[in-house]
Amino acid sequence: MIGKILGVFGLLTGSIGFTAEICMGRKNQILLLKEIREMFCLIQGEIDYTALPLPEIFRNLSEKIKEPLSGALREAAGRLTMEQGETIRELWQKEMEKALASYHLSGNQKQILFSFPDGFAENEYRGQARAIDRYIRDMDREIQQCEEELKSKNRIIMSLGIAAGLFLVIVLL
Repeated sequence: MIGKILGVFGLLTGSIGFTAEICMGRKNQILLLKEIREMFCLIQGEIDYTALPLPEIFRNLSEKIKEPLSGALREAAGRLTMEQGETIRELWQKEMEKALASYHLSGNQKQILFSFPDGFAENEYRGQARAIDRYIRDMDREIQQCEEELKSKNRIIMSLGIAAGLFLVIVLL
């Protein structure tokens, strides 16, 4: 009898823990999007106020932001200085894909992130800063949308997880 009670308790705890982990993953995605937005803002500020070349901007910012983005910026800065014949967009996309491989970004989120270097196409620094502002607004929209979805979807996920745990308890008893 005690074995069954412990089994029920373990099964319910496991199902609740599993669904809580799924919900935390969704929350971590929002935190990553906020870090990407912060990176965009910092790059915009560096372009606007320091007018440094991109490799130096990336190198400076790699010390100010968290992993995995700091590693991607550090690698991008190194590859930009080596001038291997890649466009900035190709280089940026490769480094961001490597750094964010374990994160599950939506297609639109990836599109915003990967097309970010297109803002550097402007010749004038002020034009670049204005172009980057568009990416910041797009990321703000994505963050807001994810936060709105988070609450409703987390409730559904938790409810289904608990229901699945209870169903398994009933079936196994």
